[in-house]
Parts: sequence; C-alpha cells; structure tokens
Amino acid sequence: MDSCRFIKIFSTISLMVIGFATLRADDHLILHAQSWLVKDKSAQYDILSESYSKAPINFTNREEEIAYQIGEALFRTPIILGGQAAKARLSCNSCHLNGGDNKYFLFPNISGAAGTADVSNSFFSSFRGNQNFDPVIIPNLRKKGKIPVQDSQKLRIFIRGLIVEEFNGNEPSKATLDYLIIYLQKIAVKDVKDKSLEIKRTKLSVNDPIRMVEQIIDNIDYSVENNDENTAILLIAAIRHQMGLIYERYQHPILRETQKEILNSSNNLALISNLLRDNNPNDELYILYMKNWKNEFQSLRNRLIYNESKSLYSLNNLRSSLKI
Repeated sequence: MDSCRFIKIFSTISLMVIGFATLRADDHLILHAQSWLVKDKSAQYDILSESYSKAPINFTNREEEIAYQIGEALFRTPIILGGQAAKARLSCNSCHLNGGDNKYFLFPNISGAAGTADVSNSFFSSFRGNQNFDPVIIPNLRKKGKIPVQDSQKLRIFIRGLIVEEFNGNEPSKATLDYLIIYLQKIAVKDVKDKSLEIKRTKLSVNDPIRMVEQIIDNIDYSVENNDENTAILLIAAIRHQMGLIYERYQHPILRETQKEILNSSNNLALISNLLRDNNPNDELYILYMKNWKNEFQSLRNRLIYNESKSLYSLNNLRSSLKI
C-alpha cells in the first residue's frame, strides 16, 4: 500500500474515531488514555494532568527549530506508528511521555509490570513477533546511551525499525525520519549534571494542545511552501489527533455545542487533507479552504479557553471524575 493511500484510509478511520473519543471499555474510563495506564486513579491523575513539558533547547537556526517542532508533532501522532498501535491511538509519546519514559504505562497483554512493554509481541508486529512474553522496561529517550542518538545514521535505522518492524507501520519518508531524528537528538540530555536542561513540570491546560495546533499550522504552511505535501498531510493528521484529545475533555453536557464545533473542524481538516493529496498545494481551492479553517479555529480556540473551567482540563473536574 502506498503512503498516500494509507494516509487517505487512516484519515477516514480517524474521522470516525474522533466522534467516539469517549467510548470506553468500562464505566470507569473517562479518557481513552486510561486504557493503557495502571488502574491506580492517583497515578492516572499524575499522567493525565501532565503538561506538554520540555526542557530549554537551543537552535542554530529557524529551520532547525521548525524541524524539531515537526518531529515533536509526529512523535505525538498515532498515524506514525500505524498498525494496531494507531488503532489503539498509541503514539511514541504514549510510552515515552514528553520523550522520557512512562512508569505508569500498562497495556493489557503487552506490559508485564507497570512501565514495561513486550516489543516483540505479535499483536503489534508480524516482523518481530517471537511468540514469547518478554516485556522490557520502557527507556527514557532523554537519557544518554538509551538510543544511538549521536549517530544520525544508526538513529535513522533504529527509528525506521521501530515504525516498520516493531509496529507494522507504513514505510516513513526520508523527511519523516529526518524530523524525528532532530527531535530525539535535541531532547537528549548531554550533561546529566546540567540542571538547566531538566524539564520544568507544570500542569496540563487546554493551552497545551492549542499551542501545539497553532505550531503545527505554521509548519503545514512551511511544508507546503517547500513542496513537501506528504509531511503537510501527516501534520494535518497530527492536528486532528490533538483535537480528538480536546474533544474528549469537553464532556460536560453544557459543552455539547463546543464538541460539535471540534468535530466539524476536524471533519473540515479531513477534506483539506484530501484536497492537498489530490491537487497542487497552490490550488486556489486548497488555499481558500485552509484560510477559512484557520479563521474557524481562532473562533473555536477562544471558546475552548473560555470554557476550560467546565472541561476535564480543570484539575478539580478531573479529580472529581476520577473519583479521587
């Protein structure tokens, strides 16, 4: 299956998924991410209230910063892994929270103890499945020596192997691997004694996914300007994933209209993705649709911020919903 067809099919699937973001395996799950977390509600709260934190990073130029931002967006997007992982809405970030580890990760029949995963399980991989249950500790990608971060070629082979062989994902483009390489190289702590490189942890708010969406929008424009439609389409999928995360946090009955707006906005992005795939990115229709969508998102953005106190981005509401 070629990458364009894969993206089209996944776009259709994700269009349906966002509308059912609050479906749960049992009545105790209020957010989908709980399905791969330990059952302890206090531990779940710690993860579900974790912001999109990052350590201070220096860039040599604007192009490097954009590449890092695109890599971060892809790192947080399930479509990159593909296969069963994407269907479960797992991204690289699900196991490696903000590029680190996730001591509370507990995926049914994949994890042993919390914070482990069987990376050779046939559920995820037809390449590496060995019919044995042998979970390993999820590594902190920020720590020196966990991955071949200093050797770009080895890192490229490593990342490609994870996507294609470990998760049965679609073959990534050279650009996709370039962006993920830069992201992983930049988050790696080179001096463990340098406290300025530590992540400053804060609590999650709706501004986290909103800032991510706004950042991605700029990078879609950058990709289109550089004739990289494949990356632009992946970034649209990244926005739709972020909007799905927002959607499930706006569960209060009074926020039903806001949820409808989020869903409509995501559906409109799916149409734009199809236009971008099937037409020249300089096509007047694509330019018009993208301009209109940006204007719509700005209005939606303001309503999301205004209604945050009624959503599950409110830490009090989250605690109450988790019953802790």
